[in-house]
Amino acid sequence: MRRVIKRRQAFESLEIYLSKVMVVEGDEMRDIDYEMGILSKGDWRGFNSKKIAEKVPKEVQYVERKFKNPDRTCGKRAIC
Repeated sequence: MRRVIKRRQAFESLEIYLSKVMVVEGDEMRDIDYEMGILSKGDWRGFNSKKIAEKVPKEVQYVERKFKNPDRTCGKRAIC
């Protein structure tokens, strides 16, 4: 399942930089391979991505409202 979320106009030209993750093995360093270095280490039996996808808000405005007005059941967390 994949969903494209467009940036709001105010952030369209914002440059986003992500850190480079490296693996050190002995005296050598290399880029981490996401599938072999991360995904292969997890126990994926019983994992259901649909449950996670269902929690992603469909509208940006929902998230903005939750940050501005978290309800009592969320405590200090903005998104429940």
